[in-house]
Amino acid sequence: MGFGSSQFDALAQLTALRSWMVMKCQQVWPNPSPAFAQNMNCLVSFWEEYQDFARCQLMHPPHWENLLDRNLSIAVVLDCI
Repeated sequence: MGFGSSQFDALAQLTALRSWMVMKCQQVWPNPSPAFAQNMNCLVSFWEEYQDFARCQLMHPPHWENLLDRNLSIAVVLDCI
């Protein structure tokens, strides 16, 4: 993310990363009714299938064969799932 181009701007990248981090935190500190905006709850739910992945595994290109032609970023992965 430090060089090159991306189809998503910095805010989209940070929002995707934030939703990933919130999902990981909820694994350790469950909160049945988090006080996040509805949009964030929706984004967090997209990650459920990948909750056992570490972030480095999530960003590993072989997991995303259909994204090999794109610059892989957390926002691109979130958009894909």
